[in-house]
Amino acid sequence: MLYHERGIDYRDDPYSLPLLVAHEKKEGLEAKHYREGVKALMQALINGDSDGKPERAKIEGFSFKPFTRPNVRRMIEEKHESIIDAFGTGAGLRLQRQDSDLALAIITNMRECGITALPVHDSFIAPKSNETDLREEMAQAYKEAFSFCPIIN
Repeated sequence: MLYHERGIDYRDDPYSLPLLVAHEKKEGLEAKHYREGVKALMQALINGDSDGKPERAKIEGFSFKPFTRPNVRRMIEEKHESIIDAFGTGAGLRLQRQDSDLALAIITNMRECGITALPVHDSFIAPKSNETDLREEMAQAYKEAFSFCPIIN
């Protein structure tokens, strides 16, 4: 959303850092071994956690070893130079509100079409027969809000 707000059509996995991916391969770790930790740290950066030191945010049950959190923070900042000015600003709360408004619009529009769509975290559940309708509504609502088509898995 941060990228799309700025008119940048970002399509890469935001949590995939080349140095960490190379280390996973070299050490025989499972693919995306570090992804959830990177995601948590990036969320801390966007939400402005831990008094200006988001790399100190508590991330339960995860380690970046042999890398340090400050190293990973620098990797994130290098990858996301275009949105770095949003880090440490608390932008995450505003984005959460936009995400909630978007979800409410999707649910409401689906209901008006006679289709029940239930929100689950950052997705929806609808009858299998309405999968195409739901995907189209999700794409349309997002495009109306941000002028870009989302990636829907």
